[in-house]
Amino acid sequence: MSTEPSSVEISNEKSKSLEPPLPEVLLTGSAGESEKGVVREEGEGGEEVCDSLRAWVVLFGAVCMSFSTFGYVNAWGVFQSYYQETLLAGTSPSTISWIGSLEYSLLFCTSIFVTQLFENFRFRIPFVFFSVLLILSVFLTAQCSRYWQFLICQGILSGVSSGAFYGPLLDLLASWFDKHRGLAFGLFTAGASTGGTVTPIIIKNALPKLGFAWTLRVLGFIYLCLVLVANLVVRNDTARTKKRSINFSLSPFKSTHFVLYCLSILLIYLALEIYGYYVAITAGLSGISDFAFYLVSIANASCGVGRLTSGWMADRAGEYDIMIIYTIVNAMTNYAWPFAHTKASLIVLTIVYGYSAGAFTCLLAAPLVDKDGIGKSGDSGLLIGLVMIVMAIASLVAAPIAGLVYQSFGLKIIGMYTGNMLLLGVCVMSLTRYLVLRRRVWGKA
Repeated sequence: MSTEPSSVEISNEKSKSLEPPLPEVLLTGSAGESEKGVVREEGEGGEEVCDSLRAWVVLFGAVCMSFSTFGYVNAWGVFQSYYQETLLAGTSPSTISWIGSLEYSLLFCTSIFVTQLFENFRFRIPFVFFSVLLILSVFLTAQCSRYWQFLICQGILSGVSSGAFYGPLLDLLASWFDKHRGLAFGLFTAGASTGGTVTPIIIKNALPKLGFAWTLRVLGFIYLCLVLVANLVVRNDTARTKKRSINFSLSPFKSTHFVLYCLSILLIYLALEIYGYYVAITAGLSGISDFAFYLVSIANASCGVGRLTSGWMADRAGEYDIMIIYTIVNAMTNYAWPFAHTKASLIVLTIVYGYSAGAFTCLLAAPLVDKDGIGKSGDSGLLIGLVMIVMAIASLVAAPIAGLVYQSFGLKIIGMYTGNMLLLGVCVMSLTRYLVLRRRVWGKA
């Protein structure tokens, strides 16, 4: 991501390590279902299909799809830098960043609306449709040359098609797994981290040799193979799942606890991604701009580790405590980052940033399914959907706001802005925790 300090405003790395939180999917089934909502029926020959070999094959297909969707979206930073320098050189970086912001925002908010489409129609029809749309968006982006074309093909088509698989695949995995459901969800999101790690490296090495159009086509063919595998092995067993309606309602906002929690998420997400937007500027000022491509991969890899370990820690210390601690760590990283001018210091900060961001995003849904806390209403699906809409709004405006701050005050103020915003979010989340714990300072929710 080679950029000149004078021309770069945003390097929207989206080390987005920040994949959406994992919902606790509660499925409604027949009388044979377990307490977690999984129907324990037997397949042909009397074998139990739940957690069976067939279930693991379905999981493999879901991981392939996670790699192809989140992996592509998480690599937006390399596109941001390339567009600024070549294809959209006459367009302001802040305007270019709307493409990635729209893509990432749609990744969050599409799921809540598309999930019911998958349930009320045959699963295979929308699955194939959005698979074709995803591959089409990649190949169409290779042909783009104007801003509005990138906005439609990469911003809208890619965002909608990628977001369409998130909720339905989690619903599906919840019906296939019971004992190993947590592991299945973890492996599903690990596919996203892996995609976000590998894709920037492919782009970095292919661009100089193949050019933009053929680099996108290579990615398209890779994703096509993975999507074909997913379409071949992912199956929805209607005998073990049942149609359920999603009743959209704003009634949860009557709860003070929920409103405060949403406010904390909004404040944190306005700043959580900014490090990824601007890290290439620091690399450029330090004379290591070419290495910025690899910072995206480092952030995604460390994010994957953070996601895998934070759940284990939350079981012992409580989800609020872990989210608060790691958000503070992320804030400290943002305060220190404008002063990092060597490759080693940037690597260290990127690892800490990715790990802390991954740990935070992994636990976002946990308070919403807690029957003794915010999730006591029992409608965890609705609560998670509303929070994802809040995240989508924050993700949509975060980059433009960051662009204005940078344009007006410079890079060092960005570190102060993001650090302060993260700590403000921590204060609101701490208040939420205090109220949920019935004004107890210590203890789990």
